Amino acid sequence: MAIKLTGLQNKPSPIKLKRFLELNGINSINTVVDLTNFIMLWYGIPSHAFDTQESTDQLVWEINNNKYKQITTLDGTNLKLKKDNLIITNNQKVLSLGMIGGQNCAIGFEDERIDLRNGHLRSNSNQER
Repeated sequence: MAIKLTGLQNKPSPIKLKRFLELNGINSINTVVDLTNFIMLWYGIPSHAFDTQESTDQLVWEINNNKYKQITTLDGTNLKLKKDNLIITNNQKVLSLGMIGGQNCAIGFEDERIDLRNGHLRSNSNQER
């Protein structure tokens, strides 16, 4: 499922949402990102929000096949990509590694247009940390 949202006013998350994520080992980023993490934890549905300015509306799910070498995650960690990793790209750069978001398409407070995607990912296609 995918939906485009425009005219957003992204803000810091409410205290209850921050606390819920904290209790589940996830750092609060902002309301949009935190809601995708809430959906994942509460309903078991992986969700991603992409900055449409950075993703250029060209989201592609693919197996890496050694096309890309690494991704920098939202928390600044550099991960080496493997040949069989499921990645989301815009045909130019890696935006996400399975359920792990990348800095190349991070949602910030100033972003007003996002692409929100939900899906079912097989756990054996994702990089283990």
